Amino acid sequence: MPFRNGVFALNAKAKKLLTLFLFFPLFELCASTHELQFGAQFSKENTYRDTLNPFLDYSNSPLSWFQIKAGTGLLISTKDLESFTYRIELTATPTSWLAFVIRGSQRAQLPEAFSRTSLLGAAKLHADFGKEFSFFLSAGFYERWVALNHANFFPFSTESSFSQQDFATELGFTLSLSPTLRGLMKVATFDPWEVYNLNNPFIETSFYLGAPDKPSQWLATFRYHLLLGFGRLDRLTFGLTYLTQW
Repeated sequence: MPFRNGVFALNAKAKKLLTLFLFFPLFELCASTHELQFGAQFSKENTYRDTLNPFLDYSNSPLSWFQIKAGTGLLISTKDLESFTYRIELTATPTSWLAFVIRGSQRAQLPEAFSRTSLLGAAKLHADFGKEFSFFLSAGFYERWVALNHANFFPFSTESSFSQQDFATELGFTLSLSPTLRGLMKVATFDPWEVYNLNNPFIETSFYLGAPDKPSQWLATFRYHLLLGFGRLDRLTFGLTYLTQW
């Protein structure tokens, strides 16, 4: 019984922390660096309707080692507005090779009338091998609270029906292909919007088009999402994003 009380107390603290992050001030007026991303992803589904995911993402860096991100997106199919999601993410980079990320997100699944509130914490290692090649590895843990029969737009506005926990990981590298083209490949269980179980990873290839020292770039992505243990295709995703800084 003491163990169960300890788990409940930990969950209560996690919920309070997540609520704080989701309502953290989104924009820091004195920020030194701003970045805006907008784009869309198209997913070809194997077991569900094909979907389009337009999104908007904003970040600023009030300090050289600290970044705040906020984003929102929709998931649209040929039949319905499937879901609405938003997130707040904080990143601290104490050294050039180590970063800590904590992220809270809320997803309201509209036709099915349920919602998910997620909290993710992770550490990211980054290593540069010259100017052409870099390697990164992320590892962390997430907890997700699911509310059935309620498409909540705010975290914990109703009592959760159940919760899920699992590890989160990411492994990949970037390669400079030309002065204006950079490639990225990774295997991961989380992206900027969602965290997946360890048996549901994805493989993603991305290309950044534009000089790194210029304020604007294009990003094209291709993702193969699979379900381990079944040997079948789960989802193909194609994305195009425009990034601008000021």
